[in-house]
Amino acid sequence: MTQKHPIILGAHMSIAGGIENAYLSGASIDCTAIQLFTHSNRQWAIKELSADTIEKVQAAQQQTGITHAVVHASYLINVASTDAETRRKSKNMLHMELNHCAALGINFLVLHPGSNPSIEEGCKLISEAINETFEKNSSKVTILLENMAGQGSQIGYRLEQLATLRQEISAKKRIGFCIDTCHLWAAGYDFSDHTGYHKVLKEVDSILGIEHIHAIHLNDSKQKLNSQVDRHANIGAGTIGLEAFRLIMNDPKLKNIPKILETPGKELHEYAHNMKILLDLVKS
Repeated sequence: MTQKHPIILGAHMSIAGGIENAYLSGASIDCTAIQLFTHSNRQWAIKELSADTIEKVQAAQQQTGITHAVVHASYLINVASTDAETRRKSKNMLHMELNHCAALGINFLVLHPGSNPSIEEGCKLISEAINETFEKNSSKVTILLENMAGQGSQIGYRLEQLATLRQEISAKKRIGFCIDTCHLWAAGYDFSDHTGYHKVLKEVDSILGIEHIHAIHLNDSKQKLNSQVDRHANIGAGTIGLEAFRLIMNDPKLKNIPKILETPGKELHEYAHNMKILLDLVKS
C-alpha cells in the first residue's frame, strides 16, 4: 500500500520502544486508525505517563496525521471479579488507563466487561465499578465495552448484557461499545451472508444503538459459529468468510467507525496483507 486510503482502517500496533512507535508503525503501512496499549498489558504495575512520553506521542500524532486512535485496557482488569482485591486493583488500573488516554488526547478506551459465574452479580459489580471510577475521574474519555465470545464466565457475550450495563451507568455519555466480529460470531450471531448480516446489524442497532459504537475489531474466527471460543483468524482464512467483511466494509452506516485488525501474527507485513484484503473488498 503506497497511497493513503480514505477508509478509517488500521490495526493494533506494538508500543515496543515507546508508545509513539504505535503511530509511526501504523503510518508505515498506511493505517488511518490504530489501537494500542499504553503500558504492559500483563502487569498490574502502572504509573502516570511522563512529560517526555506525552511529548513524543504528540509529535508522532502530528507527524503521522493519525487522528483515529483507541487504547485497549489491560487484559488483567476484571471489575466483575468475585475477589475483592482483584476488583480493587482493577478499579485502580481502570482509573489510570483513563488518565493515560486523557494525557495522550485519545478519546476512547476499549474494556472487556469482566468475568463472573453470576451474570447478574457481575453486571452489578461492573456498573458499580465504572460509576465509582467516573465519579473520581473527571476526564471526558469514553469507555467502550467490548462484546465477548462467551468463553468461561465472560460477561458481555450477549448484546442485551452490554445494554444492561450502559443502562446502569450514570454517565451514559461516557459509555459506548466496541464490536468484535470474531467474538460476535463465537457468541452465535450469524452475519456471514446478506440476510444474516442485516438481521444482526438491525439487532445491534435496536439493542445498543449504532451511534454508540465507536470501534469495530475486524477478526475472522478459527472456531465455528456459536463455539463460545475466542480464537482470531486472518481475514478470509477463518469460518466467517469474506462476504461478511465485504458487507461491513461497504456499509454506509459503519463508514465513520474506526475498524481495527487484531489478527494473528501481528507483524506489520501481516497486518498490511489483511488490510489489503479488506480494502480490495471496498466498492470503488
